[in-house]
Amino acid sequence: NLPSDISPEVETMMIAFFYFIGSVSLVVNLVTLFLIIRHSSALMREVWILSIVQQVACLSTNGFFTLLFIPFVYPSAAGAGYCVGILCLSLPYPIIMVV
Repeated sequence: NLPSDISPEVETMMIAFFYFIGSVSLVVNLVTLFLIIRHSSALMREVWILSIVQQVACLSTNGFFTLLFIPFVYPSAAGAGYCVGILCLSLPYPIIMVV
């Protein structure tokens, strides 16, 4: 797997935690988006569109950082770490940097 001075059990526990949090936040964001689209007839059209855009941005950011990318940062060194998400396991590193 990936080189690390962190024990594999802790790394596995953190990855499972991020997947759990990512899944819960994805469901909450999708429900919120549904509620904005379906039940916000009292809002002006511009506010309604801005609310949808903001919710889609939150949904994509949460999905990217908690499911696809999952940055694993070393607390002892600035800028040090690696990613352990779905994208990192399936794509080479230079392509991930472009994404």
